[in-house]
Amino acid sequence: VGKADTSMPILQIEVSDSGKMAAVLEDNNANYINMYDTNGEKIYSVKTTLSGDGYPIDISISSDAKKLIASFIKVIKTNVVFYNFSDVGKNETERVVGGFNYDDIIVGDVKFVNDTTAVAVGENVVSIYKIKEYPSLEHTINIDNEIQKIFCSDQYIGLVLDNSESGDPYKLVVYNISGKHIFDTTFGIQYTDMQFDGKSVVMSNASTFVLLNMS
Repeated sequence: VGKADTSMPILQIEVSDSGKMAAVLEDNNANYINMYDTNGEKIYSVKTTLSGDGYPIDISISSDAKKLIASFIKVIKTNVVFYNFSDVGKNETERVVGGFNYDDIIVGDVKFVNDTTAVAVGENVVSIYKIKEYPSLEHTINIDNEIQKIFCSDQYIGLVLDNSESGDPYKLVVYNISGKHIFDTTFGIQYTDMQFDGKSVVMSNASTFVLLNMS
């Protein structure tokens, strides 16, 4: 369909439902978040600096490719930044429409679960953001145990937590995208993959799969 050549190493790439791609490129003292069309043509380029913005850890692009969330780590904090590539972001510096700081916490995973809802996962916190054009923090879920895995659908957020001190080694906790607790259970299966299938959770490894309902 198309091909895009970059002059810098690619740290991460995300593809929207429409086929547009956002790529994080690495340079010596700066990084670039470039967006490409399906034919490989560069649509936008956002420059970030290590001294100012920090080092990019994770990005996620909305399905319509108009919004992007990125987490940047600095020495003592993480910045979660929202970009808007629609007409709304044209007059904003580097198309930044909002940012949120996390002191003394690494936010290693950001994810759009639908076009207007994004999730940022820190070491002990899950933040749920709404972004129609500009972002707002809607819900904060504080987590007591170590987060080992997160997986999402357009309706639910699943967390696998360390539960080794209380019996089964793992605890699965599910919230909806409004931050409401749906259910939790402990388990001991050594999983390699976990995902939502409607209102069920599918857990699997090389030889076994388990289907859990959420009732």
